[in-house]
Amino acid sequence: MNGVENQAVTDIIPTALQVEFGLARIFAAAPFRDAPQLKAFLLFVVRETLAGRGGDLKGYSIATLALGRPDSFDPQTDPIVRVQAGRVRQALAEFYEANPTEPTIISLERGSYLPRFACANQTSGNLQTSSMPDVPDRMSKINTASAEASLKASPSQPFLLTVMVLACAVALVTFLGWRAYDGYRKPELLPYSAFVPSLIVELDAHDAASELAVLAARTRDAIARFDDVVVVQDNADMAAALPGSSGARPGIRLSLKIGGAPAGPGHLRITARLIDRSDQTLLWSREFDPVPAGPAGDRQRGLIVRATASSIAQPYGAIHAHVRARLKTRQIKGDPYDCIVASF
Repeated sequence: MNGVENQAVTDIIPTALQVEFGLARIFAAAPFRDAPQLKAFLLFVVRETLAGRGGDLKGYSIATLALGRPDSFDPQTDPIVRVQAGRVRQALAEFYEANPTEPTIISLERGSYLPRFACANQTSGNLQTSSMPDVPDRMSKINTASAEASLKASPSQPFLLTVMVLACAVALVTFLGWRAYDGYRKPELLPYSAFVPSLIVELDAHDAASELAVLAARTRDAIARFDDVVVVQDNADMAAALPGSSGARPGIRLSLKIGGAPAGPGHLRITARLIDRSDQTLLWSREFDPVPAGPAGDRQRGLIVRATASSIAQPYGAIHAHVRARLKTRQIKGDPYDCIVASF
């Protein structure tokens, strides 16, 4: 099983947090450490699976959203996804061979782009894994079986009742003590959204009834699917997404400006520009081919939405490249998002 043949695997499914920690350990070790394409491939398929979209993983989506291929990508003529999948399998095999005690197993079966997750157990004889969509059902069966076995093995009902009462009492005392301590220290905790980049999608020419407005709304929805970017509606929402912000930190404020100009009869030339609002730096821009108005241009506008979202919001797109560049000019101060970007 991709380099873990000698490593026994339990029926217990790791949590999403365990998978994320396992992924961070994989990326910090050879051969992933200096291989951005392998990182981008594995990060994309794992995140999509954890989000419940593993069944939608196809060569086209991996190529365009993770590997930076254009929307004209043809999986029949370009084998990049199959080649990278093979390299990811080989890299995972090397990682688990060098780390036989790794508690979380992430594997990529041959002939599939859907990753599978499992917990390792050196004393177990079973070699079973499971993909994330099966976790709730599998875990409920495992927990039920464990509970039934515990009840059957119970030496006496009074003893079990005593243990349960003591456990409840300890839990109650711990909870009351924590509430008292929490109320005393009154920490000021900022949400994760206060540290990741915040993005406003806006029009250069404000016309709510225009096709540009529809395009901007579709682009906003597409970018919102990426976990590490907070998409807000307007300046008021951006202020709410960055509580306590004094300017540059915490948070990075960005604007995606979408504009258009006539390009012949019945056609519109669409442009997109990504700007850092703190200093008005142009981070990314693109001018697209003229798009026909009305239903005739629906498909082309859809391609523009996909191209824009993937180019700026994917793990190695313009937004995160800008964040990494900022990290090189200052010391990391412990912000959660800084630590995530630094790990990549």
